[in-house]
Amino acid sequence: MTNILTFNWHEGYIALLGKIPGVSLTIVERSKGGYDRWMHEFRPCPRGSRLVSLKEALEDLRRERFDLVIAHDPTDLLSTMDSPVPQILVLHNRLDTMIALGGNAVDRQGYIEWFQNLLRMVSDLEIVSISEPKQKNWGVSGPVILPGVDLSEWGPWTGGRASVLQVGNFLKERDLMLGYRVMEESLQGLPRTVVGLNPSIPDSRMSRNQSDLASLFREHRVYFHATVFPHEDGYNLSLLEAMASGMPVVALEHPDSPITHGRSGFLGENPSSLSESLRLLLKDREKAGELGQNARLEVSRRFPLDRFIETWSTLIRKKASSWRLSRSYREERGELIERIPSGARTILDVGCGTGKMGRGIRRELGCVELTGIENDPEKAREAAFHYDRVVTEDATRWVPDMPKESIDVIVFADVIEHVREPGALIKRYLPWLSPSGVVLLSIPNIRHHKVLKDLAEGHFRYEEEGILDRSHLRFFTRESMLELLGESGLWVESISANVDSRYRWVQEGTSLSNGSRTDIDLGPIVIRDQGVEELKDLFTVQYIFLARRKIQAIFDRVDRLSADGAGVELIEILQEARQDPSLSQEEKTEIDLRIGEIACRGQQWETAREAYERSLETLSAAQDERGALGLAVLELLTGDFPQALLWFKMAFDMNPASWKALSGFAMACQELDRKDEALFYYAQSLLLHPAQEDILELFIRLAEESGQLSETVDAIRNYLKEVPEAVSERIRLIEILCELGRREEAENERRQFSTFHPDLPLPEVFQGTRGRDLSARQVS
Repeated sequence: MTNILTFNWHEGYIALLGKIPGVSLTIVERSKGGYDRWMHEFRPCPRGSRLVSLKEALEDLRRERFDLVIAHDPTDLLSTMDSPVPQILVLHNRLDTMIALGGNAVDRQGYIEWFQNLLRMVSDLEIVSISEPKQKNWGVSGPVILPGVDLSEWGPWTGGRASVLQVGNFLKERDLMLGYRVMEESLQGLPRTVVGLNPSIPDSRMSRNQSDLASLFREHRVYFHATVFPHEDGYNLSLLEAMASGMPVVALEHPDSPITHGRSGFLGENPSSLSESLRLLLKDREKAGELGQNARLEVSRRFPLDRFIETWSTLIRKKASSWRLSRSYREERGELIERIPSGARTILDVGCGTGKMGRGIRRELGCVELTGIENDPEKAREAAFHYDRVVTEDATRWVPDMPKESIDVIVFADVIEHVREPGALIKRYLPWLSPSGVVLLSIPNIRHHKVLKDLAEGHFRYEEEGILDRSHLRFFTRESMLELLGESGLWVESISANVDSRYRWVQEGTSLSNGSRTDIDLGPIVIRDQGVEELKDLFTVQYIFLARRKIQAIFDRVDRLSADGAGVELIEILQEARQDPSLSQEEKTEIDLRIGEIACRGQQWETAREAYERSLETLSAAQDERGALGLAVLELLTGDFPQALLWFKMAFDMNPASWKALSGFAMACQELDRKDEALFYYAQSLLLHPAQEDILELFIRLAEESGQLSETVDAIRNYLKEVPEAVSERIRLIEILCELGRREEAENERRQFSTFHPDLPLPEVFQGTRGRDLSARQVS
C-alpha cells in the first residue's frame, strides 16, 4: 500500500485519485468557499482514506509515514517543502487566470520567480498538469495527465425534464473563465437548474450527494457549458461527467472543446446561437438523446478512466519506489556506509539501535565481522538479526573484549551528542582501532539557519528528533567538532555535509564566485560577510567526519615524504607532532621510535640516542624491547660493539621471543670475533624466525669460515619451508650437502628443486666440488 498525503482543493479530482488501486489517501481539509470540511455534497470520501488537520498531517510527514505528497496548489508546498518525501504538484488552473481573478494585484514575473524558488526548495518534486495549455502557461515541464471519467457512475440519461442544467462553483465570481454572463444572456426565458456552491446566485442549490448529482444529469434535457478561451480549457470535470451520463451539451466555442458540433452537441460563438441550440434540444428529446449517446462515446474515447489510473499508477510507483530506496538508504545510513574504506573487515557500530545501518552494511559489504553496542535490550534484540554480535551494554562503560588494534572501522552514527563526555567516549575505543583503521562519525550542526533564526526570536525548542532532539546533551558546530576530534587524538581525513534543499535556492540567488562574500538575511538577524563554505554551513543539517588516529596520519605523511626523498625535515615534522597535547604518552613513544629510526638512517646519532632513550621509560614498564633494540642497533652502527651487546641482552631479557635481539647479539659477537657465540645466536634467532634472508646469509658465511657448514643445513631447510620458491637458497643447500658428502640428501633436494622450479636447469652435483660458480651461471 502506498500512503499518500494530499490536500483537498477539489473533491472531484481527489475522488478520482482514490480509484487508483493500492493507494491510501490522507487528506488535509482546506478552507474553500467558506467551508473547512470535505464537501460530501460533491463526492463521498474515497474508501479507506482519512481526513486530518494540517497539524496532524505535518506531524505524520515529519515522521515520514507517507510515501508521497500530492499537492494541488503551490501554497501546499510551503508546508511540505522541507520534507525529503517525494512530492507532486498538480496544476489545475492557468496562472494568468488566477492572477486575473485576483484583480491583477500580483505581478506575473515576480510570481514566477517566487514559484521557481519554491520549486528549488523541494528536494524531490515533479509537476503534473491536467492539460497542455495549463502546462505551457506556467512554463513548466513534466507529465500531462488528462482527467478520466467513470461511465458507470453517471447515467443512463432519460432527459424527461425539459430544463437546462448548469453545474459549477462560484460561477458568477469566476465569470472570466466560466462564462457566466454569456450563459445568463443565452438562458433568457428558458427553464434552468443551477447546481453548486454559488452564494451570489439566488436560485442555485447544492446537490445533496453524488447520487443526487447523477440524478440531475440523468433527468435534465441538456447541459450548458461556457468556459472561456484562453482563460480555461474547453472542458472541466462537470462537463465530462455530463457527457458520461449521456447528456447532450451546448457549449461556447473553444479550440479544446470535446464537443463535435452537430454530433455530440452544439457549439455557439455568441448568446444568440447558444440560445437557439438550447431551445432546439429542449423541444426535441429524440435529437437530444442521439447527441447525448455520441457525447458518451466521445468522452469514453478521449477521457478514459483506465488511462488516468494507469498513468497516475505508473508515476506513483516510480516516485514511491524511488522514495523507498532513498528512505532505506537514509535509514541504513548509506552516506556513512559509502565512506567505509574498501578492505575493511572488522566494524564496530557504537549505538547501533535497531540495526538498520548493520542491515545496510551487510548488504553492501557482504562478509565483514560486524559488532554492535546498544544499551536498549529491545533494540539490541532487533539489531541481532544483522550483526555477528550485539553487546547490550552502556557504550560509555563497556570495555571491548577483543584484541587491541583489531577494529578497522569504529562508527559513531549520531551518538556522541547524546553523552555527557563525547571526547572520553571516542578515546575509550581508540586503543582497539587498527593502525590503518578509521573512525566514522555523523553529528548534527547547531549552526543551521533555522536554529539561529529561532534563537534570534528567543526560542530554543527541543523536538522529538533532528538537530534539537530532546535527548541531545551536547551541541556542535563544524569547527567545535574538529576541535573535539583533534583533542581526542584523531586527524580528520574528510568532511561531508547533509545539506537541506534550500541551499540550492540560496546558492543560486547569491551566485558567490571568485572569493566574493555576501550577507544572509534570516529575518530577525542578518549574518554578514559569508563566503561559499560559510553559506553552505548555514544550510548543513549534519556533518559526517572520517578520521584516523592522529599518530597514524603523522606516520603516513612521513612515509609519503620519505618515499619522495625527504630527509632532515622528517625529524622536524615528527618532533613538532610530538608536542601535540592530545597525543598519549604511548603515542609520543611511537614517534620517538620513528625519530630514532630516521635519525639512524641519516647518521644523526645524538638525535637518535635522545629519541630512543626517551622511549625507554614507557617501553621498559611494558616489557617492550623496541627502545633497547634501537639503542643496540645505534651502538652496532657506531662501532661500540660491547655496548651493543648490553642493549641486545636487555632487549632479549624484556622479550625472550625477540629474534631481532638474538640476531643483533650474534652480529655484535661476530664483530668482536666471538664466532662460536655468533653461530649459536644466529641459529637460535633462525629457529624463532626462519625467514630472515640476510641473517641466514651471515650465518652461512660465518659457518663456512669456521668450518661448521653442517650447522647450517637445518636453518636452510627451515627457511625453505617458509619460502619454498627461493632459488639461490635451495641451490646453496644442494651445494653444501655435496660438500659434506651427503649425496643422497643432495639428490633428494635436486628433486625438490625440479618440483618447485621445473623451468630452470638443475645444478650439476660433483664429488668433492660445490660447483657454486656453475650453479649461479645456470640459474641466471
